[in-house]
Amino acid sequence: MDRLPQELIKVIVGYVHVSDNYSCRMDLCNLRLVNKTFAFVVTSELFHTVPLWIGVSGLQNLTNISEHPQLSQLVRKIAFSPLRFVEQDDKVGNRARMKRVLERDSITLNNSDLRLVKYESAYKGFLMAQDCLEEQGSDSKILTRALRQLPQICNIEVILQSNWIGAKEISQAFGTTHGEECEFYCEHTLPVLFQSLFDASRKLIYLRFTQNDFQDKGANISKGDRSTHRRCYAPVNAHSIDTPSVAAMKDTFGQKHNWTGCLEHLRVFEFRRYRILREHVLSQLEVVEVIKGMLENAPNLENLTLGALSTFGDICPKIRLSRLLGGIRLPKLTRFELHDLVEERPEEISDFFTQHCSVLEEVNLHDLTTSAPNGWSHVLRIMRQAKFQKLRLFTLDGCIMDEEYLHVQDYLNHKTDKDPVVEYWQAKHDDH
Repeated sequence: MDRLPQELIKVIVGYVHVSDNYSCRMDLCNLRLVNKTFAFVVTSELFHTVPLWIGVSGLQNLTNISEHPQLSQLVRKIAFSPLRFVEQDDKVGNRARMKRVLERDSITLNNSDLRLVKYESAYKGFLMAQDCLEEQGSDSKILTRALRQLPQICNIEVILQSNWIGAKEISQAFGTTHGEECEFYCEHTLPVLFQSLFDASRKLIYLRFTQNDFQDKGANISKGDRSTHRRCYAPVNAHSIDTPSVAAMKDTFGQKHNWTGCLEHLRVFEFRRYRILREHVLSQLEVVEVIKGMLENAPNLENLTLGALSTFGDICPKIRLSRLLGGIRLPKLTRFELHDLVEERPEEISDFFTQHCSVLEEVNLHDLTTSAPNGWSHVLRIMRQAKFQKLRLFTLDGCIMDEEYLHVQDYLNHKTDKDPVVEYWQAKHDDH
């Protein structure tokens, strides 16, 4: 093992490190113990990303790394979980429900009673620790001091409803959970994170809001139902919302604070989906304005991915592209991906691409609908008037029909005069 070339060791490490989830991180920890050569290579991979949640153990882990003279220089990315404990309104009902779960899974009554004591003491302890951290902004101050000692931080991934960040300490403390102890609405945690980044003068290059990885077979915050594929926690609200609340977005990126200063160096922004409760449908416009404000404060953006903004459980209303991106100018944008929006006029679709035709290299549109008389055929004819200078890929995925995937870059670049939409329908007709 000591005689393996460095390049081969890096290949082995790369094969193990396919993701930042719990399983891969544990594999890297084990690989680090093989010998000094592996430890040297694995260390930079392992500490490239630090998982974080606003809890005592999460902040302690980040503090320990930030105070290490070598490891603190390796951290580039924070995988952030907005996990937060909530106090149950019906404490008697919650205790009775948990008691039934433990009695069902325990061999003896003594065992179930002891597990219930462990659960309740852990619950109270986590709530008390959370309150202590929140008092006088202690959580923000601790996080700011740690971030100041991590000079290479430039990448933030907010993992919504993560089932592995914080799983080990929570599972060990509680033993069993029923899934309603926590919420992920971000209303306290997201502002704390960005206030700390701003106060620590950290400039972001990558910012992603991603969904939970349900396939992670590693540590999981148990719901008590022994299901390996369910979310670890369901939000307290009866509707399971896997995006930040409207209040969280407004408090973090709205006009109330100036934390958007963290975004002036941003090159990659990804927000694939935003859903709100049906009764909050009027808040859609507020979220749109917040996202527009974020984009206006990111003049160096090169890679933009935006998803649908819709009500939870409904397929409509969808936000119009012109309302979301109208008036936005991103002079360095090279890659653009858009999901599940709607347009009423084809000119509104083409306007954005005409403004950015000199810089765009790759465009992927998913489930973008238009009410143009001849559909996308008419839209593409208008977009051909833009003089794309660097465009090498332009795809329509599910825009014509579900699961249909069209390449249209040659048509837009005037390499062919054959309308790809017309050709698609002709091929469909011939097949029948």
